[in-house]
Amino acid sequence: MRAYGRVNLIGVAIVAAIVGGLYYGITVMPVYLDNLDIREVVAGCYNESGRINDEMIKARIKGTASRIGKHMAEDGFGTLVEAPGLGLTDDQITVARDEVRKTILIRVEYDQEVVFWPGKKKKRIHMVTAKDGTVPPA
Repeated sequence: MRAYGRVNLIGVAIVAAIVGGLYYGITVMPVYLDNLDIREVVAGCYNESGRINDEMIKARIKGTASRIGKHMAEDGFGTLVEAPGLGLTDDQITVARDEVRKTILIRVEYDQEVVFWPGKKKKRIHMVTAKDGTVPPA
């Protein structure tokens, strides 16, 4: 029989695992939710790729990315500050069409930085979203 007030190590380990999982989920989950928004806009651009050109696809993706998430950018004085949006550039968005086979590839590749509190440790998470297939009819 176990004495009252004695600590059960298995119970402590389970509680620590639950708290650690919640901490990681709360800290990292916004990055994955931002990626879901990017996936949605990439799928929408793929579905409309028969009607719009490559520059419009890039503009839609950059427009959506400017409203979600946050990134670090220079403020003009050489200081890094937190800025709204993901800060995507044209180099991070690939739109490749094959006119012979009538296929398209839309790919967005970017990094997001997560700051773990209270130690302010930073982790860079690499995200890739891609959609390819035949070009839908106009």
